[in-house]
Amino acid sequence: MWAGWVAMEGTAELKSAGVEPAGFSRRLAAEADRLRSQAVAFFRTWLEE
Repeated sequence: MWAGWVAMEGTAELKSAGVEPAGFSRRLAAEADRLRSQAVAFFRTWLEE
């Protein structure tokens, strides 16, 4: 999902924020499993309340 956003719309937004798009994409890919686990835990907790 993120890769599609960066490719279609996010490049200019990232650059305006001082973030290099290719580096952002590489870091996101490297952290994807950890981020996914955190998101699942967050939403599971939120939905159980």
